[in-house]
Amino acid sequence: MDAKEYFQRDPEREAFYRTFYQICRRFNVTWSTATPEVRAFVEEEATRVAYEQEKAQATIRLMGEIAKGRRSGEERGCLTNEEMRAHFRARTSDEPLKEEPLPEE
Repeated sequence: MDAKEYFQRDPEREAFYRTFYQICRRFNVTWSTATPEVRAFVEEEATRVAYEQEKAQATIRLMGEIAKGRRSGEERGCLTNEEMRAHFRARTSDEPLKEEPLPEE
């Protein structure tokens, strides 16, 4: 691994290690003094299972939000491509929306 890869942020890798550290705290494991068996348990089993569960829950939340958006579009009508682009441009910049605001839920 070179320096660029080391300092480059990878959200999935960060989520995995956040879960890894939570598992170490939960089982009171100090990595530097842990036996190979304990390390294998934490690294391969507990962290992997917890990480996959968190990932599945995030997917379920995302699918719920997509379903809400679909229902909203069916009930209130869909935005045009231009309206959608303007909405997300305004959210990513400090500039206020220049067009009509999005309908309230």
